[in-house]
Amino acid sequence: MTGLGKAKIYEVQTVVAAVCSVSVADFKSPSRRRDVAIPRQYAMYLARELTGQSFPQIGRMFGDRHHTTAMFAVTKIGEMEAADEKLAAALNECRARIAALVSERIGKMVTMQATSSDWMPPPPKHGMALSKPSMVIASIDGAAWLACAA
Repeated sequence: MTGLGKAKIYEVQTVVAAVCSVSVADFKSPSRRRDVAIPRQYAMYLARELTGQSFPQIGRMFGDRHHTTAMFAVTKIGEMEAADEKLAAALNECRARIAALVSERIGKMVTMQATSSDWMPPPPKHGMALSKPSMVIASIDGAAWLACAA
């Protein structure tokens, strides 16, 4: 996923939480219970892969954890995915669901852009009237700037 197609960390958290039957709040909690810690590591792994965010940013989004916690999760789950077909299938399911969320979000953005020609600016505040500019400058250089100032 590149550019606009990158996932957001909250999207990764939401999908992994649903697949693993935990809550997003559990990911941010200080709990070290195995039933929370392992799905949290899955989510950190996918967050790094699908969002491109830094380890410190991922740590912050998972309950203000240290960046090395996210680094450990990425290394551990990467090794586990290569060795465990069942885990690989679960992570691929998460990837597909996240991709669907991203596509839906981008589709909404494109729809909003397509209808932006209907957009009108809000009315001026406090009775101030908007006036049309006396000149339009598409690109400004030093000489044009001085001409405007004069």
